[in-house]
Amino acid sequence: MIRRVLAQRKFSSAPGQVYATKATDRRALLTKSTANAGGSFAHDLPIVSVRGIRAVHDTQKVPGYRPTKFDRKILLWSGRFKNEEDIPGIVSFEMLNAARNRARVKTCYIMIGLTIAACFVMIASGKQAAERHESLASRNRAKKAKWKEEAEREQTAALAITDTKE
Repeated sequence: MIRRVLAQRKFSSAPGQVYATKATDRRALLTKSTANAGGSFAHDLPIVSVRGIRAVHDTQKVPGYRPTKFDRKILLWSGRFKNEEDIPGIVSFEMLNAARNRARVKTCYIMIGLTIAACFVMIASGKQAAERHESLASRNRAKKAKWKEEAEREQTAALAITDTKE
């Protein structure tokens, strides 16, 4: 039934917009097709356009979003607007999502650059430590030797205290 209705519909396209000749009421189609079968459920369904295309006069204004201070900074940083005064009071969801995605990508690029820079810094510091003949193994040996000396001093001090009490 719906395929037959779609085949009968005529669509014309203009530059940048698609016009449908008439919005389709799915309830009316189901009421006609299920009239003999007791189509009481048809009135519970919402009105839906065919393939998501509606006539221009049937469309409503796109819902917007009132941007917060952080959203305004994202819109500026993403390059969507030049000044904060240029940002309108209500912004579409698509524009804000596009700005957030662009800011997310820029942040990722910055983090990648910082990671690469940190790698080069660590390579340079490792080469300097190798020139001084330092390594993690030698540091660990020195640290453990220091702990061992401190433990021996504590033991001798504890023995000296117990000897003086007797």
